[in-house]
Amino acid sequence: MIKTFGLRHIQIKVNDAERALAFYAELFGAEEQFRAGDTIFVSVPGGGDLLTLHQPPASEPLYGRDRGGLVHFGFALPEGADMKDAERQVVAAGGTNVRRGEHEPGKPFLYFHDLDGYEVELWTP
Repeated sequence: MIKTFGLRHIQIKVNDAERALAFYAELFGAEEQFRAGDTIFVSVPGGGDLLTLHQPPASEPLYGRDRGGLVHFGFALPEGADMKDAERQVVAAGGTNVRRGEHEPGKPFLYFHDLDGYEVELWTP
């Protein structure tokens, strides 16, 4: 068994890395950590993880819409988070296909698609 500290990084392909950075900064306060070529590494304050936004050449397929095997990725919210307000903010930032519910009583979730079609989950663990 390989001991890990858990999943800390995911990289997604985006149409426009600057636009994607602005979207995640508006919603979650994501902050740019550094850049490497066509990739912007961002993290959310207090998260301890990285979301990397890779802008491939136009000739390379973008897998956001068909997800290329990726079902979704998620962000944990504090207990008691207002999912109705989160939904309002997601829609105001350009997120689409929003749906809310509960995984189990008292454990709400919100799913939405970002600007490139990736499905993102917000939930309270």
